[in-house]
Amino acid sequence: MNPKRFTVVDTRTNSTKTFESTANTVAELKADLRRNGINPDGMAIQEGLTKTELGEDGSYLPHDVPYKGGTTNNLVFRLTQKEKKIKSGAMSRSEAYAQIKSLGLAGHIASKYGKNYTQVKTDILIEEIEAANETPKAEKPVNGNCDCHTCKALTELTSLLVQKDILSNEEGEAIVGELGTELKAGTASEYTKNELDEMFADM
Repeated sequence: MNPKRFTVVDTRTNSTKTFESTANTVAELKADLRRNGINPDGMAIQEGLTKTELGEDGSYLPHDVPYKGGTTNNLVFRLTQKEKKIKSGAMSRSEAYAQIKSLGLAGHIASKYGKNYTQVKTDILIEEIEAANETPKAEKPVNGNCDCHTCKALTELTSLLVQKDILSNEEGEAIVGELGTELKAGTASEYTKNELDEMFADM
């Protein structure tokens, strides 16, 4: 089977990554995400062309999706925080752990409470997660893309280091996430930023 080209928008890092995949199920997609340095744990995964939220791991991914007068299997996914269980206080401990990892709160909790987050009560962890979700993230550019020469150069350098396996994908994403730019992967997305924004505007 010919590989498909998946574009993934990660709302945690405000970054977009594109990679080739032969995944047909949600479980296979999640495995591909992990291989590409994207943690899907505790995240809702939405598909932009069909405007659907993916279900259980055994569910099949959309295929032969109508697009621009033809069909495509080059899908677009967005990873976004699951918030409905936070407000109800019904978050499980494992879900809290996943949220802490995805929000990067481990260091904050360790310094605030003097111990690892795995030793802190669940209700306190949920409070910290709620606080982090309610805090505006004003440090990054509004459009998620910095056009200054310094940021472009640093992004190019970081991308090269990732491609040469000197940095991991996660390390590269963390660096360019702070710059407000996107890691330049070996595979380019066929969708523009405006097209991606429009896909998820009503979701």
